Amino acid sequence: MNRRLDRINFTIRKILGEIISTDLSDPRLSSVISVTEVSISPDLANASVYISVFLNEQASDDVLKALGAASGKMQKLLSDRVRIRRIPKLTFFIDSHIDDGLRMDTLISDAIASDNK
Repeated sequence: MNRRLDRINFTIRKILGEIISTDLSDPRLSSVISVTEVSISPDLANASVYISVFLNEQASDDVLKALGAASGKMQKLLSDRVRIRRIPKLTFFIDSHIDDGLRMDTLISDAIASDNK
C-alpha cells in the first residue's frame, strides 16, 4: 500500500473514532467502541472499517446495525472534516483480533499449566 493511502486510512480511522464517540446519539452505541483499522480501496470508493466492541456478541450485532444505519450521517460528517476527492462508502466489520489474541493467551497458559503438572 502506498503512503498516501496509509495517511488517509489513519486520518479516517481517527476521525471516525471521534464521530462515533461524540456525534452519534444512538443508544445501541453506548458501549465502548474502538475503531481498530480502516482499509480504503485504491479508488477511494469503499472503506472497510473494523471496530472492536468491549461487550458480548449480541451487543456487537446491535452495534454493527447501528453503525450501518448511521453510515450516511458519518459520511457527511467525514466529508466536513476531511478533504479528499471522494468520501468512501463505509462498511463496518467486527475486528476479532483481540478476541483471537485472548483465546491464544488462554491456550498458552493452559498448555504451560499442564506441562508443570
